[in-house]
Amino acid sequence: MTFSHGDYSRIEEVKEKADTAEKLFRKSLGYCPDHRAYLGLGIIRQRKGEFKESIKLLEEGLRHWPGREDLTVCLGINYMNLGDFKIALDHFSKFPQSKIAIQYKEECAKALKG
Repeated sequence: MTFSHGDYSRIEEVKEKADTAEKLFRKSLGYCPDHRAYLGLGIIRQRKGEFKESIKLLEEGLRHWPGREDLTVCLGINYMNLGDFKIALDHFSKFPQSKIAIQYKEECAKALKG
């Protein structure tokens, strides 16, 4: 995740960071499942507005790592972006002690009250 979120993401000389990160995430998954690769790919797709593709990637990651908070929260954010706040709320509710999940839960509750 260093090209999309870490040290290299802040270096201007490194061009096409997202493309490089995506290639490395996919290469990583070619060797073995890795939750960070699924998360990274999911975030890249999310940033491109490709929410359904992001959902597919994150759900695949969750099949390998059920209960991963980072994958589940990112999945919920995709559903929020699609306007499906009920499904998003269900994902965030899986982590009642998580500050980030609580924040998104509150946003979903407001949107559902409407």
